[in-house]
Amino acid sequence: MKSFFERLTKYTKEYRTINGNNFQFVIEETRENSEHSCTVNDIAEILRHIKPSDYSRLNLIVLRQPKRKEEILNPVWGRLIYLYKFEKEIQPAIIIEAQEIGKQIKWKNNLKPDFQKELERLKADGHIIDSTKREFIIESTKESIRSTQ
Repeated sequence: MKSFFERLTKYTKEYRTINGNNFQFVIEETRENSEHSCTVNDIAEILRHIKPSDYSRLNLIVLRQPKRKEEILNPVWGRLIYLYKFEKEIQPAIIIEAQEIGKQIKWKNNLKPDFQKELERLKADGHIIDSTKREFIIESTKESIRSTQ
């Protein structure tokens, strides 16, 4: 009865103590064209700057490879899951999705205000954005994905 984002295949685990809290990092193997743009060291460095009281029991970080169908139907940069089941334990988790470098994302030109703001954030993160009469074409580099995530 696991959710799709809880079904991991080949993965490794790393452990870090950050600000006195023990974090578990789960790194799922990626497909040939995909990468985890953020490393465990990158994430650990960010966590060092957050007060431990702000993340409470959150100590599981999953670097996940989404299935192709998931990338088509509902692409995301990451997720916050409050009840994540991993190795018989249920706990909150942050999931950061692997991305395909150089893959183009197409959005229709008639964007709602939330998507307009998101497009501006993506541009600020370094994503390459072109527009045609009908759509925006967003192309990502490893650096821009890392900035967004």
